[in-house]
Amino acid sequence: MRELHRPPDRSTSWRRGSRSPSLREALRGLAALLWPGPCLGCGEDLPGRAAAGVCLPCWAELPLHDGEGCRRCALPLHGDGPCPDCRAAGAARRRLEATVAALVYRDTAVRLHRALKFGGAAALARPLGRLMAAAWAARGPFRPDLLVPIPPGRFRWGPRREAVRRLAREAARRLGVPLGRHRLMRWRFARAQTRQGAAARRALPEGTFRAPLRLDGMRVVIVDDVATTGATLREAARALRQAGAERVAALVLARTPHPAALPGAPVSG
Repeated sequence: MRELHRPPDRSTSWRRGSRSPSLREALRGLAALLWPGPCLGCGEDLPGRAAAGVCLPCWAELPLHDGEGCRRCALPLHGDGPCPDCRAAGAARRRLEATVAALVYRDTAVRLHRALKFGGAAALARPLGRLMAAAWAARGPFRPDLLVPIPPGRFRWGPRREAVRRLAREAARRLGVPLGRHRLMRWRFARAQTRQGAAARRALPEGTFRAPLRLDGMRVVIVDDVATTGATLREAARALRQAGAERVAALVLARTPHPAALPGAPVSG
């Protein structure tokens, strides 16, 4: 007897399109609620109330960027004149109108950034993204039309690949601004900047980024996690301006005190 044709079982078809990392992240979040581990900032046992795996004293001790320093790249300085890196960049520094940083990259800021980017602590993206949005609301030079995250480098997967996008998504949501995930493409892949000195970071090749869609007359904010020399942000700004963006600035989670101050730190440039 001929076997009757059975329609495909669609009850589990959603699983084929699901992303297993999201399930792992959900399980990690559940485990953190049931069995809270040590604080991501100080390593001490967490009390009953802790936001995103960080104790209240560590949140209170975050080194907030007060806005003082180089306007173009947010390097902390006394005064608001251009820093040595921006002076060395010459006319290229004018591609980027300003950089707003929520934190100075030291102490607890370093530990939380590493937990987010390398330790899989995805829940940190929400409170840190809110800090970024608050910094822009307080010091941003214009109301943006679009937030554009820096695309990840080659061979970056998992938490490292998603960290900047998650920060940008939360900042965009808090600011009420669209997120342009595919408005900037990495066209050339240089060596990871964590393995380069400050001089090499300043020399990011022109053409590293391209903007595939027109942005005529738009006010665009580039989003990244950590800025050092500002070379990555300036090169991204070049691509966005070539696509017609009228104003371009940057919003970063943290700015290093000096490019050479933290050798080997997981930064973007």
